[in-house]
Parts: sequence; structure tokens; C-alpha cells
Amino acid sequence: MTATSATRPPLTDDESIKEEIRISLAESASAFKRGDIEGILRAYAPDAVVLPPNSPAIRGILAIRQLWTTLLTAGYRNATLEFDRIQNWGDVAVVMGRYTVEISSIPCAQAVDHGSYVGHWRRMEDGQFRITLSVWSSDRWRHTTPAS
Repeated sequence: MTATSATRPPLTDDESIKEEIRISLAESASAFKRGDIEGILRAYAPDAVVLPPNSPAIRGILAIRQLWTTLLTAGYRNATLEFDRIQNWGDVAVVMGRYTVEISSIPCAQAVDHGSYVGHWRRMEDGQFRITLSVWSSDRWRHTTPAS
């Protein structure tokens, strides 16, 4: 055993932490559907970083508020989240899953984006888990290799 592995908390299977994170994400998705920016932001730590596809890093709650405002204004609606895996180590958790979101501003009946996401969560001083790092990858913008 190395010194690093000896200090790392063991992987746990704490259902109460998983449920807390599932509830928080469901509340965020519901807030997104209502256009409630403050409801979306409740899931984020004040110093969170968001890495959207094809964009620079968004750092801090004020910039994240602007990101969600911009997405909602651009016609993003009705997000749904599916969980593939939630793992936790003490006060840290990682969530991996898939999302679907409608984009009403794209000229067609109702464009839909599908993709994957990963979120790093940390227990805050108030005892709640919040997102500290969020990354998502859109299938919509996937690069394709031309046929030879």
C-alpha cells in the first residue's frame, strides 16, 4: 500500500449520499424546466467550475448564473438526467450519467441534444453535497470522420 492510497478514504456505497445527490439533481432539472435560475444554482458550490462543450471554463457562481441564463434565453428547455453511476469516498462523490435537453431556438420542429455528464460533488460546511466540477459532452457536436 502506498502512502497516497493509505490516506485516501475508501470507496463507499452510501445510499443516503446517493439519494441526496439524486434529489438535488432532480430539483435542479425541475428548476431548469421552470426557468428558475436560483433553483438551478442551489446544487453548485460557490467556487464551482463548469466545463461546457466547446467553451472555456466557467468559474464561480456568478459566471455559472450567467451561463444558465444564456442557455435558457437561447431556448434550452426540458432537461432530463439519467444516472449511470454515483460513487462516493467520504465527503466526495462523482456522478456519471446522460442527459437530454430540448433546444427550441434551433430551426426545426424541436431539436433535442443528448450527451453525457460527469459531476464532482463535495460536502460543504453546511453538511450538503454540492457540485464543485461539472463537465458535459454533447453528442450533437460529435466530430465524425469522413468516409474514405
